[in-house]
Amino acid sequence: MQLGEIGVWIFCSEIGEERAAEAARVAEALGFGALWLGGSPRLPSVRPMLAATDRLILATGIVNAWEYEPEKLASEFAALSDEFPDRLLLGIGVGHPEETSDYARPLATMREFLDGLDRAPRPARIPKASRRQAASTADLMRCASAGASLMAARSAKPTMSLPNP
Repeated sequence: MQLGEIGVWIFCSEIGEERAAEAARVAEALGFGALWLGGSPRLPSVRPMLAATDRLILATGIVNAWEYEPEKLASEFAALSDEFPDRLLLGIGVGHPEETSDYARPLATMREFLDGLDRAPRPARIPKASRRQAASTADLMRCASAGASLMAARSAKPTMSLPNP
């Protein structure tokens, strides 16, 4: 899977699902290799963007381990990857503590989530090459080496937030 040199990161909730396919077409037309989708998107919402483009890779940034069951994610991934092979990359993580009241054991949760992905029945199992794990601590980085490629180097998604005026 070739992500290209530069990708685009968007919040689908900010552009709206009705305009998501258009955003994907524009990103592909401008030559971007990947479109990173923030806001913990559910995978079925990615389908219109994949259908609207020919080669653009859609990458979740991130699928939140607190908000998804591993078997459900694997099943949804299988359905999309059958129709759009090598065009879906899953960024997986635990997000930020302020975003969930369940944020008690992030390392254990991430390990359990990755183990759940590995236990998913075939052919729904998500290949490790199609996963990137977000890691904000050294422990989560070590966990990534066992369960998914770390979001680093060429697949990293640096973010910049601007203050509201």
